[in-house]
Amino acid sequence: MKNKLTRKSSDDEALRLALLNHHCDGVPVEAAARKHGTSRHSIYKARKSLQGVARGRVRADVAVRRAIGMPLRRPWTEIDMQEALLLRVRGTKLRELVNDRRNRGLERLPERTIRRRLQAVLEAVDNHIGANDSVHSISQLSDNTLRSLIKDAAPKSRGDLPPLLTDLELMLLARIWTGLADMGLPMTSAGARDMAISFLQQKYPDRSSSLMSLHRTYIGRCIKRVNRIFKDHDCEHLQLTTARGSKIDLKRARKATPAVRNAFFDKYESFVNDLRGAGSIPEDDKMAAKHFLYGDEIGFDPRGKSRKFLFKLRGKEKRQERTTGEKAPFWSTCLFFTSADGSLRVPPCIVHQAAATGGNSSLMLGLRSDFWFFTNEAGYMTKQGFIGVVKRIANSTSTRPLILIIDGHDSHMIPDAYMEMVCDRVYFVYIPSHTSGWLAPNDNGPNSILKGLVGSHITRWRRQHPTMHYSQPDFNSCITKAWNDFEKTDPEKICSAWRKTGLFPVNRHATDDKVKNISTLERACSVVDAIETNDVMQSRFTANAFCA
Repeated sequence: MKNKLTRKSSDDEALRLALLNHHCDGVPVEAAARKHGTSRHSIYKARKSLQGVARGRVRADVAVRRAIGMPLRRPWTEIDMQEALLLRVRGTKLRELVNDRRNRGLERLPERTIRRRLQAVLEAVDNHIGANDSVHSISQLSDNTLRSLIKDAAPKSRGDLPPLLTDLELMLLARIWTGLADMGLPMTSAGARDMAISFLQQKYPDRSSSLMSLHRTYIGRCIKRVNRIFKDHDCEHLQLTTARGSKIDLKRARKATPAVRNAFFDKYESFVNDLRGAGSIPEDDKMAAKHFLYGDEIGFDPRGKSRKFLFKLRGKEKRQERTTGEKAPFWSTCLFFTSADGSLRVPPCIVHQAAATGGNSSLMLGLRSDFWFFTNEAGYMTKQGFIGVVKRIANSTSTRPLILIIDGHDSHMIPDAYMEMVCDRVYFVYIPSHTSGWLAPNDNGPNSILKGLVGSHITRWRRQHPTMHYSQPDFNSCITKAWNDFEKTDPEKICSAWRKTGLFPVNRHATDDKVKNISTLERACSVVDAIETNDVMQSRFTANAFCA
């Protein structure tokens, strides 16, 4: 802005009043300068910005503040509010009061805020008049008395309010939350808030209606208090947190329970024991490991997702950079199998996105000769493609019986091929839905290793060919190099992933930490018991509690 002057705040205020006096009231420059203690040169220099501005004091004040670099409006302070309430109690109309405060350079304050504060002041005044027989009306009260009553009626700060829930009550509520999570029923923030409101309404029946408007951040503050209590008890590993989960996250959390795990392992252990009892699988784990395979797909968006960039040219429409999401410009899927003995004896299957005609032979360029490959319009695994993969596995390995463990995706459900595979002693084991995070060996290490190798080779290719268009044959060469590096991975890493899931060696208790078998409910209860039994600790908690 033009004609900005840098000076102290007191000089700015004097110049502002002088300019308003000159512009709005028509006072000469010399008289305005003498009256407000500023220089004529400053007024002459700053008044150029007032050309064409109406003589109304509100608009002129805004223009003056802009000209001399002052804030357009000053925020309300408690003293400003008390002075406004004093005028309102004395009979000043609300609209006149708001306009007068704006003329004084204050921000606009909602009228309902003044009404709410005025209601509390009038109640305090009525109580004061009722307690003093010598006072019969507000007009008999002095300004000092009214200021004292207004100050007493001011709302207390949040730090002065006691917490709605004591530490013991809050820990009992946290016990319910953790208990529901342990049973596979994690609560959303809205559900936890509704439960807290019901808890508070029973404690404060006279405040039922006001508690319904409890702010949505209340649960977050409660969790902070719970974590502080844990920390004071030297239990920093017991930290509650909230997660912004989607529906799939909630489904996975509900399946991460001992009941789901035990139901699966009851059948799985029985199946493996039957094969061992029949002599089909050796009793020695090292000899039996080669009979177990786990398959999983990884999706690749070779170009990645570019950043969305918006800009607007002057006088023209908005421009937006084209973003590449999933399946654009092309999408590829890699299905690979790991063995419980740490080997990668089954080659991967690459699925490319192509037209319904199958694309052209260039889509196979760069792939290793032993890789399996097919195309479809989506770039995902299909039932027909999975049947072909399973038949190739059966033909390429002589190990029998062969146990193929796979997730329950729709493309893996191939009832037409079950009898043929069973006759060839190839058996399918499907893990429960939404349990791949803790029951799938590939999701516990191999997937991330392979994806990281592919990403590093793609990055290297881009650095070597900065001006070339990245195509599917280029992706083939990168994933071939990545698979060559993946085959050199320490087999112990793959064996470790199998042990984490308990699929081999068969051990259902390997997933205890994933299915919350070591219950956070029991650990939270121990902290609650400590609060109940330690009076000194409880008094210290109550003294240090902050409002949630």
